[in-house]
Amino acid sequence: MPDTLTIREFWRRTYTLPRAALACAAISAALNMSSYAGLGINWAGGVLSLVHLAVMALGLALFVRSGYERTLSVFRRRAHVDVDPLPRRLIWLTVASFAYLVALLIGIAVVYGEGFAEVRDGREVWVVGRSVVRTLPEGSVDAHHARSLRIFSASWIFFGLFIALMAHRVEDRIRALRRDGVSPNA
Repeated sequence: MPDTLTIREFWRRTYTLPRAALACAAISAALNMSSYAGLGINWAGGVLSLVHLAVMALGLALFVRSGYERTLSVFRRRAHVDVDPLPRRLIWLTVASFAYLVALLIGIAVVYGEGFAEVRDGREVWVVGRSVVRTLPEGSVDAHHARSLRIFSASWIFFGLFIALMAHRVEDRIRALRRDGVSPNA
């Protein structure tokens, strides 16, 4: 067994749940890069809702599978489960995606603060609550929509990668516990 897997080997060896999470992370990365080219949250349409719902569903599936793995491991407390090492590059990508997300959140808080950009009476304005705080230069609303897409897609990248790593580990443990004859019915 190698010390670590490459991302390609990880893809070939892993299970459905981690693959789906990696696919969501890849779609999110494409959306994130597109936000730098001007794609805004309002232009991406239904893709955003689908990715968001998919990441939430994958997180719920991971929660359920983790509970199942815990249930199996209770029946064999001293069982040592050998699992494949996770790809270091994928771990570092997950850490980097978290740092990127935090930097984006800090950046948008510093640049914008509270409120949102919108068009009122043909002018681009910054709105806090229901009050117009200031007039914005032309193109600010589109820039704000692009930053919003960037933040959402960055969070989906992080959660997709995190779910992929954790789900792979959980599935490895479930299969190892089953292989060793541990089942809740035993």
